Amino acid sequence: MITFFDFTVANGTINGLIFYANVVWINNAILFPQRNIGYYIITVPIAWINLDFGIETCFSQNLDQLTKSGLQFVFPVYIWCIAGLIILVSRYSIKATRFFGRNSVAVLSTLILLSYGKLFRIITNVFTPSNISGSDGSIRRVWSLDGNVEYGITPGHIVLMVVALLFMLLFWLPFTLTLLLVSFLKAKSDYRPLRWINTFKPFFDTFYGPFKDKKQHQVWTGILLISRVVILIVSASTSTSNPNANILVMTIIATLLLLYTSIVGYLYKQWFASVLEVLYLFNLIILGGAFLFYQTQPEDVRQNDTINPVTATSVCIALLQFACIIIFHIAKKVGPKLQRLAKKKKTEVDIITGVKEDAGKEGARYKVTTQEVTLDNAKQQRNSYNATDYREPLLDDV
Repeated sequence: MITFFDFTVANGTINGLIFYANVVWINNAILFPQRNIGYYIITVPIAWINLDFGIETCFSQNLDQLTKSGLQFVFPVYIWCIAGLIILVSRYSIKATRFFGRNSVAVLSTLILLSYGKLFRIITNVFTPSNISGSDGSIRRVWSLDGNVEYGITPGHIVLMVVALLFMLLFWLPFTLTLLLVSFLKAKSDYRPLRWINTFKPFFDTFYGPFKDKKQHQVWTGILLISRVVILIVSASTSTSNPNANILVMTIIATLLLLYTSIVGYLYKQWFASVLEVLYLFNLIILGGAFLFYQTQPEDVRQNDTINPVTATSVCIALLQFACIIIFHIAKKVGPKLQRLAKKKKTEVDIITGVKEDAGKEGARYKVTTQEVTLDNAKQQRNSYNATDYREPLLDDV
């Protein structure tokens, strides 16, 4: 879908959707406390945007939490390798370029942005500890996802921490800082240490191409990344002690972002993308405020609902906006082809009509010419009449 319909960050239409899906999925356990069929119906698309399956999966039996967390690092890398392979093959094959399209770099950029929140969420979970108090008053420091794992002592957890640290230093931190400071780095790219910016210019242009040329517009991608980081850190630190604090922080950040957009004006070159961005931020604000208000209701009222109606309504509205984006991209992709096809058919009809008209004119000329030839023959026969040709031979003899 990303490749065929061009659902990439280079268009700017899905940036707000990705941010909304990342933030909602960060607070998944708080916003969706109960798991039922309704939960899976409305959350599976959100999970896919976060590069998660959205359903309970098991690749093999007897997987412990350490192995599950380690496999979470594999899936984004697997997706990146596929996109990188497409770029490599398209570079040396014209047929592959025609098949996959010319947006392979934009697809890779989109996949990296989709996996940004997932990877940082995994890294945060790996480094999050918990304390367990024993009956004798002792406190044991364990891993937050598995109380049987000693934090930083179990060999499997040490390996997982090393992998998470490598992902943080080699991917997450450089990606965040570069997108936040790319405007400054591009201005200084003449210096030898920063010439690598020019090498990766097609990659960065996919993120900054849809924005207006002003610097306050182009830093928007970096601002959204930092906002994700703040929400993730707050979620990891307060998810057990005060879950509503996560929603409050989410609401405050969404309000500040909406205020920023109102100050600088339209962020994108296309007004449609700017409106979508504002609508997703406004949706987060309404979701946070309504959810906090809903939590103040009596407990018996909240327990009667199998799924939080506030969250369900917000997600349904977001998915409806996503449907509008799909329609927009389909029309953008199929529309020119239909116009060319209609123009081609019209040209063929005009040619056929012209041929018929020409044939009719030639037929008319043929009729006129035939009549003229017949009249000419009659005149020639009349002019060549000789009375002696019809005289009786007897009279000639006389």
